[in-house]
Amino acid sequence: MKNILFLAAHPHLSQSRANKTVIQAVRDVPGVRLHPLYDLYPYFHINVPHEQSLLAEADLLVIQHPLYWYNMPSLLKLWLDEVLEFNWAYGPEGKMLQGKDLLVSITSGGPMEDSFPAWEQTARTCGMNFHPPFLLPWTTDVSDEDLHQHAQSVRTALMTYANEGRLP
Repeated sequence: MKNILFLAAHPHLSQSRANKTVIQAVRDVPGVRLHPLYDLYPYFHINVPHEQSLLAEADLLVIQHPLYWYNMPSLLKLWLDEVLEFNWAYGPEGKMLQGKDLLVSITSGGPMEDSFPAWEQTARTCGMNFHPPFLLPWTTDVSDEDLHQHAQSVRTALMTYANEGRLP
């Protein structure tokens, strides 16, 4: 069984129909550790050693977040800045994430490009394997059926990874 660290990074999760639906769909997948950043760090004081230990144990890092002004929410950016330290995650001695997998799942109330070079470059810098993201644009207009189908696609991918060590 593979270990999956699922970072949920939505500052107003209770108000997000799309993010809540995806999280509900993956919550009981074996091997998934749900990690709601805004619940854990409401004052933005990140426990870096703890976060690094969770990353070290994970085979797959999944980052679920809304798109805010074509970027990630502020706590997720801070998490990346503090947790992915030089000579831990990257740099001459930074080998802790090498060979691990990275998958992002992004929602947006508007349009989205189908390429996220910042995430791809983050994976490359840390020696991780970047996988095509799950993207859900226009969440304000998405039907319940399409939203649930999207959430089930994310769930299926994580089930496959947990059981087979690969993403479909």
